Amino acid sequence: LVPSYLLLVFIGRTVMEKRPALNLVGVKRVHNVFLCALSAYVLAGTVREALRRQYKMIGNPVESSLVPSYLLLVFIGRTVMEKRPALNLVGVKRVHNVFLCALSAYVLAGTVREALRRQYKMIGNPVESS
Repeated sequence: LVPSYLLLVFIGRTVMEKRPALNLVGVKRVHNVFLCALSAYVLAGTVREALRRQYKMIGNPVESSLVPSYLLLVFIGRTVMEKRPALNLVGVKRVHNVFLCALSAYVLAGTVREALRRQYKMIGNPVESS
């Protein structure tokens, strides 16, 4: 998966440099419908688990070690960067995308391995209550 992504990004750009842009309206629509369906599925699972575990909107334990860092980044960082020119983060974005692809491939491989080990079916699995 990662080599395919890298091939598409780095070699594909040079191949397509002098060609006209592709019309990908249909592909984008299918992609968006798939993402909406996937998001709805994840939301339904999250709500189901929240109800099953009696999750409350207020009063749950908070990971307090991240809160100060987040607040500093949002409130102080914005004022510091307000009058400075925009940063060129192209290289950082590329490294970030490669990292996310590698992480996604790792998580997907672990999920598939665990699903095969447990003989998981897409529909009709018993719900674990822990």
